[in-house]
Amino acid sequence: MQINPYLNFNGRCEEAFRFYEKLLAGKIVFMMTWGGNRRRRRKCQRN
Repeated sequence: MQINPYLNFNGRCEEAFRFYEKLLAGKIVFMMTWGGNRRRRRKCQRN
């Protein structure tokens, strides 16, 4: 059985990631937002 989790942060994803980064003593080295995705923007402009 394969599980595909989907998480929803109600527009507060970066805030949640930063919280867990501190909580777990991790380091986020790259983050891309949906709005920052160039392919998405090009696709939306074509329609």
